Amino acid sequence: MQKKVLIIHHEGSYGGGSKSALLVGKMLREAGFKVEFLIANNELDFNNILRDNGFITYLHNGRMGNISNYSGGPKILSRTFIKNLFFIKSTKKFIINFLKEKKYDYYIVNSSTMVWLVNYIKNGQKICFVRETKRNNFISYIQKNFLKKFDVICFISKYDLNLWKIKDANVEIIYDCVEVKFFFEKKINSGVKEVLYLGGENELKGWNIIKKLMNTDIKLNYHIAGYVNEENKVIGDNIKYYQVVDNVDFLYEMADVIVLPSTYPHQLMPIFEAGIYKVPVITSDFPLAHEHIKNNFNGILVPPNNVDAIIQAILTLDNNYDKKIFMIENNFLTSQCHTYQSVKNRLLEMFNKL
Repeated sequence: MQKKVLIIHHEGSYGGGSKSALLVGKMLREAGFKVEFLIANNELDFNNILRDNGFITYLHNGRMGNISNYSGGPKILSRTFIKNLFFIKSTKKFIINFLKEKKYDYYIVNSSTMVWLVNYIKNGQKICFVRETKRNNFISYIQKNFLKKFDVICFISKYDLNLWKIKDANVEIIYDCVEVKFFFEKKINSGVKEVLYLGGENELKGWNIIKKLMNTDIKLNYHIAGYVNEENKVIGDNIKYYQVVDNVDFLYEMADVIVLPSTYPHQLMPIFEAGIYKVPVITSDFPLAHEHIKNNFNGILVPPNNVDAIIQAILTLDNNYDKKIFMIENNFLTSQCHTYQSVKNRLLEMFNKL
């Protein structure tokens, strides 16, 4: 009998976490599982992409209640944090009623912000993907106790696994991955002219830093992917906005460099996406980044919130073609554990043990 999987994601927007959930769903479906999704309908981007990919989706009316406690997230006692907690009550009622009618063999909770759901999943194997970097406070202790109730806890980096220090639980490392839609031979230009930024107006991902960079005198073309309100856009002939993008192949094909100026420790899928697509990386120097990037070996690390350091890194790549090629090739090699097939094999090994 075909095994059934429900993947629960708390957002309706399409970003790094939802993209990862989609790829996990594809891997499991290819392996013969019947995969369905339960997501929020506060936005419909993710729902549309899931349906375009042939998945059955169920929608929670509005944003799901969650514990928004993670690095770079809303401050405790902020309006956003409290509002998200408040929504747990209505989401709890919805989940209880939903699971009375639907039964699955496996339940994947796609965020550590949704760990409270574990108390209301009464059957099947319970799996949680920890996709956020831990914030050290008393609420993390509460989240940790919820996490230990899952049958498997999946971390997407060794750094986060070590940060949580969870004992007496079944833990796995399942990296995020890159799905290349089509193969192209990347042309490496001698200079740097086309700058790629992924993250929209998300301050955690460095939107304010990118805005400052775009307002400097350095002559570059900027390609901004992710949702940006019209009133927040920097306007110029050298700036192009793409909003929500499902297929990023064409962006990496045109890019001479990707700049990832995150303002807090944060999971950065584009670091190894750039590795697979052979685009040099400039990113903020946080301990999490060290798991993948060695400075001047396979990328350039810059101090957080430092536009001058980003400009200097761009000029370094612009003026030294051999160094750029050196870092590109090294990041391509170190990113191989993030290929679709590599991560799929690891995911199925985990499922085979359940």
